[in-house]
Amino acid sequence: MGDEANTQPPARVDTPAFLEPYGSALFDRPRPTFRGAVAAAGGALVGIGASGVVGNVAKDSPRVAAAMIALMLLAAGYLALLQAPLTFAPAALTMIAPAPAILAGALTVAPNYDSPTLTLLVAAAGWAFAWLIPITRRSLFLGLALAAGWLSAVSVAANAGFASVNVTQFLQDNGAWLLSLVIGVGLLVVGLLFDRRGWGGFATPFIAVGDLAFVSGVLGTVARIDGVGGPLLVVGASLALSFVGDAGGRRLTTWLGAAGVIVGCLALTSQLLDAGDVYENALVIAVFGAALLAAVFVLSLPRTSSIPLPTTTLHDAATATNAPAGWYVDPSDAAWQRWWDGVAWTDHRRPTS
Repeated sequence: MGDEANTQPPARVDTPAFLEPYGSALFDRPRPTFRGAVAAAGGALVGIGASGVVGNVAKDSPRVAAAMIALMLLAAGYLALLQAPLTFAPAALTMIAPAPAILAGALTVAPNYDSPTLTLLVAAAGWAFAWLIPITRRSLFLGLALAAGWLSAVSVAANAGFASVNVTQFLQDNGAWLLSLVIGVGLLVVGLLFDRRGWGGFATPFIAVGDLAFVSGVLGTVARIDGVGGPLLVVGASLALSFVGDAGGRRLTTWLGAAGVIVGCLALTSQLLDAGDVYENALVIAVFGAALLAAVFVLSLPRTSSIPLPTTTLHDAATATNAPAGWYVDPSDAAWQRWWDGVAWTDHRRPTS
């Protein structure tokens, strides 16, 4: 397996054509590099400095200045991508990324403007358009478009509300937070489906924005629920978040869910008992922890399944001279599969369906 790091999996036959520009990044999240980080920092500083110069030149007309800055960043970023895509890609992306938001502000912000909804929608459209261009079909722009779309939907709910709809008072007062929660759940489900398909790189923006929307929705809703209902919602939502992270091999999502369980249990304890009774509080917290450990023990017990796992292992495929390219069970962890390109093993893995 010495050559696997230099071998990229071929395009899957079931991969849509519009995802082909992702290349190997469709399957795996790109590995960060020191050179890329420094290039991104340099691109950001050049963009900030040039923006300041342009803004000072056109300081008498803020809208014109903003539009000029956005167009300058777009031109510089795409020129860098076309001339040196490998060397200056991180710098180019840091220049292009803020341009849609700046241009959206130039087009929509007015003296009597009191809602960010239109600005967010225009920015979302700009980032989505950048993602549709093959050279900038990166998860960064898809994630920014999803985030702006989520925030614009929440902005609409917060400003328009549900006053004209025959719903409960709780929904009228908390519609924006509940909508954020629903959007977060939807994005996480979509991201999980992509993860299960093996498209880890493509799923990343859905999971990242889904985490933000989900956590924001839960916290905003919980703050308005009296009694034990809020902490119980935090615990349940955090367990669901951790499950999604585990199913998709997402460390941050998994551990974010675990942290939420701790916070929810502590909040539940404070709701059930007098905060001054340290002994009883400590005892109940320990009982909650023991219950979680017991649940883990039960889930760890061997289970029989009516659906047998694939029997082909890495060793089987490696010793077969005509083994076709495809996903095979990883013998080091049956919960994962590894990509065999027909010649050599790769580093690309996905959860076993």
